[in-house]
Amino acid sequence: MKIKILILSIFASLMFQMGVSQSIIGTWKKTASIIINADGTEKDMQKMLTKALPCTAEVKYIFESNGKQYIQAPKNCLPAIATEVVNWSIKGDEITLISKATEVITGELTKYTLNFKDGFVDFTHIYTPDEKTKWHNKAKKVVITYKRV
Repeated sequence: MKIKILILSIFASLMFQMGVSQSIIGTWKKTASIIINADGTEKDMQKMLTKALPCTAEVKYIFESNGKQYIQAPKNCLPAIATEVVNWSIKGDEITLISKATEVITGELTKYTLNFKDGFVDFTHIYTPDEKTKWHNKAKKVVITYKRV
């Protein structure tokens, strides 16, 4: 009987740890933002941004359990962006980000499929035909990678 309880306790503990590691809640740094075009070519927009503005490598993205996400940027780095609070919600492996800036520009919400692995999470968005027409003529999808800090 004691062995069964011990095995169940270990199993429950492992399941809890796996669930915690799969949560978006916490602090993250963006490591890549890959635009993948219909012709297969790729461009890492994060790499370009970090080269042009090195302080962006230290920007933190904080997802709170109350459904709010905000940016913590080093002083004098992206001050306008750092003040915006984004609302988020998750259903299954899909996260929806709702920001005033996105709604004003596109009139739409932004949805990504999440893929967690080894302290990283990929946000993948496949552009709809309408989005391609409006904003990203050549882009097929974007994959944004964050590292937990």
